Amino acid sequence: MMKRIVTIAGLALALSACSKAETTADAGVQPPTNVAFLYVGPRGDYGWSKSHEDARLYLENYGANVRTTFVESVAPADAAAKIDELYAQGNKIIFATSFDFLDAALKAPGRHPDLWTLACSGFKTARHSGNYMARVEEAEYLTGMIAGKMTKTNKIGMVGALRIYEQMMHMNAFTLGVRSVNPNAQVLVRWVGNWFNPAMETKAVEDLIKDGGVDVIKGLTDTSIPIVTSDGLKTPGGETVWSIGHDNKDYCNNAKNGTCLASSFYNWGPLYQKLVAEIAAGTYPENGRVDYLGSKDMDVVGISNISDKVPAAVAAQVEAKRKEIAQGTFNVFQGPFNYDDGTPWVAEGQKLTDNDLTCTKRFVQGIANFDGPACANDTECGGDGKLTCDTTRSLCVAPDLSGCTN
Repeated sequence: MMKRIVTIAGLALALSACSKAETTADAGVQPPTNVAFLYVGPRGDYGWSKSHEDARLYLENYGANVRTTFVESVAPADAAAKIDELYAQGNKIIFATSFDFLDAALKAPGRHPDLWTLACSGFKTARHSGNYMARVEEAEYLTGMIAGKMTKTNKIGMVGALRIYEQMMHMNAFTLGVRSVNPNAQVLVRWVGNWFNPAMETKAVEDLIKDGGVDVIKGLTDTSIPIVTSDGLKTPGGETVWSIGHDNKDYCNNAKNGTCLASSFYNWGPLYQKLVAEIAAGTYPENGRVDYLGSKDMDVVGISNISDKVPAAVAAQVEAKRKEIAQGTFNVFQGPFNYDDGTPWVAEGQKLTDNDLTCTKRFVQGIANFDGPACANDTECGGDGKLTCDTTRSLCVAPDLSGCTN
């Protein structure tokens, strides 16, 4: 079979197909560049980890002399040890594909001077350690427009993972999209305290529908559990519950009753190809770099095909806004908009900077916490410290985990 060879930045890269257990290198060429991926969840989750697995497979179709491997469902506490294991196996570039792996990725090159680590999500760099993220908030704004048009109860439920800047930013962008077409709609956030927590994700959806009265569910965890749980359910008033996906273009495939309307998604493949090429060619900065890319950059983010359940006029409105974002004539965080308590945040004609976004701690107007289950102590909130018990109200809440100081 003929291999396809693509030259990038003067470096010929080709990835021979490999798996977790078996890899092969091209004969007659220089030693291969070994690239490893660290996933926080199962690679078939139809969400975050699958988006990176899709990109790893994309990477295997290009260039000469690169091979890949992966480890899935890695607990944050085990990240440093897994990086060491992957390095010992000969991997010199490791993509740590979760905010939870950021600290482990930053420290690893200190133990292994010829190792490069790149962490997905975050805002820190170090020697031989970079950071990358995509402006999926652009796609979230668009999916928010769909939710705002489709809700009949004017209540939309959001299942959030961890209270970090990334999730807050995505929730705010989604809500600004909702309110741009439906200023009466409210978004209720239920935190589950982890990227992958099937039991709490399921309960969050059920509570949001039954007690919150929402008729649209938006998932921001790493799984498709929110849409699977809501698929086919009705509100207490008998309305169909719609859902909107996150992370992966195939997310809606798991909604067998056709209630998933669209999904934001990441397209990491072209970026991985570029980063590997730069490191191999010696052009990637020695002290790392933060890459923060949007719909104008290599098509790193997007929105999947909109369901035919969405009226054509709404789909056209969303497409028009997508073009404005791609052309750079509209920024999803341009004012005017207020904080959740109604006080001014961003004035008309102004917009949040990237620095503002990396320390987002507040909600925009129209979004509110939908507090977690009743509790008497922290262990009843999952036991991992990511949800804690507010003993004054006997409810599980999500503490700020952003690491920001302002």
